[in-house]
Amino acid sequence: MGHFAYINLATAICCFLFSVFLSIIYFTKKNMNNIENKIYRHLLILNDIELLVSLIYDVLAIKNNYSALYVMIRVYAASSSAYLFCLFFYILVVSTEHNEKLYKVFNKNISFIVFYAIITILSVLYLLLPLTDFVVNNGELLAMSGPSIYLYYFCMGLPFFSSIVVIAFNKKKINVKKVIPFYVMLFFGIVAVITYVLLPQYFVLQLAFTLISYLMFFTIENPDMKMVNELTLAKTQAEHAFNAKSDFLSSMSHELRTPLNAIIGLTSIIKDSTDLNEIHSEIGSIALSSEKLLELVDGILEVNELDTNNVTIIEKEYDFRELISHIESTAKLRIDNKPIDFSCIVSPKVSRKLYGDKEKIKIIINNLVSNAIKYTEEGSVELSVDCLNNKDRCNLRISVSDTGKGIKEDDVERIFSKFYRAEEDKDSNIEGAGLGLSITKSLVELMNGKISVNSNLDQGSTFTVTISQKIVEENNTEIL
Repeated sequence: MGHFAYINLATAICCFLFSVFLSIIYFTKKNMNNIENKIYRHLLILNDIELLVSLIYDVLAIKNNYSALYVMIRVYAASSSAYLFCLFFYILVVSTEHNEKLYKVFNKNISFIVFYAIITILSVLYLLLPLTDFVVNNGELLAMSGPSIYLYYFCMGLPFFSSIVVIAFNKKKINVKKVIPFYVMLFFGIVAVITYVLLPQYFVLQLAFTLISYLMFFTIENPDMKMVNELTLAKTQAEHAFNAKSDFLSSMSHELRTPLNAIIGLTSIIKDSTDLNEIHSEIGSIALSSEKLLELVDGILEVNELDTNNVTIIEKEYDFRELISHIESTAKLRIDNKPIDFSCIVSPKVSRKLYGDKEKIKIIINNLVSNAIKYTEEGSVELSVDCLNNKDRCNLRISVSDTGKGIKEDDVERIFSKFYRAEEDKDSNIEGAGLGLSITKSLVELMNGKISVNSNLDQGSTFTVTISQKIVEENNTEIL
């Protein structure tokens, strides 16, 4: 009996026991339920199967059971090919994780169904295609050829070259740490080819597969490391939230005091004045300060209610044109002396009488208009309302466009966070607590609507909200 037969058997036993032990550790620990971990679970199982098949093959080789070996070499080809295709699937996922849409597709069960369908087809082909020149001597495989083996070589090489192409195309965005197992596999692949040329009777791939699974556990898929990272991230987010609230509370005294001082001061002026024109002018300023104060208080109360899930939708009939007129009047007061042209356009398709939560709609539009005016020094602000009527529903499309500062691409997602103001250090002279957009987004989603933003830095922004309201009375509005 050749000594490589016993070396192969001893290697297979050690690798199989180690792989099973690694699988037990992994499956008994809590781990993240993401696509990477899903693939790693399949890799572990496929590695156990491949090593078990290799172990059985080595035992049959020692016992000179050639008829069973003839079948077992085909099963081995199928199991090792399955492992390599699964590893390629993993490389494909981690290489394209920056593409959110593609990443979500990979995370669906259909991707695994397609994967196993391919493996099943290959396995059937391995079993059906001819295998010729199959030579075993003293328990050692000396030669093999035929269509089945040529298919095996093709299926072993395809994942390698495909992975290289995928990594090359995504080299700037890929997480290098996550593709270390592939580089290890590439190294062992070269070693396996050289070994097969020099020593065809020695199986080196079983060592490669086991080492790859081991590396992935400790460098990529270790559940303990992922849990630590998740806890660290949660802690960081909690600290940011705490600091943001602390900054908010410390700035509230200033934000509340500004309109209060204005109201008190203007009231004193009116009290001592007999000039009706002056009194009329100061009353307008008092009204504006009162609006700002009310906006702040409402914002604080609204955030508190949203945080405690105490916000409810109260629907009733309301006059949409009347609501828009009130918002238009408030907007003009906010503009004050700013060189801003404000326009309000309501499509004739929008029904006058609607049924829904008037107050929530009012808060949403007011917040968007107020924000546009706040960040626009000069130019224009436009409120436009259109709709797509569907039977008794009016799908409102509310857009607020401005020619203001615009928003950086990095800030677009964060502007909907509580207490956040884009470029706050540069906008310290702008009043507000950074609550408006957060409240708006929460209310829109609460009403099963959607909000989006399109912005160019230093050119302006357009916020668009879509919300469905019930039509009470078909009566076209005018252009305001």
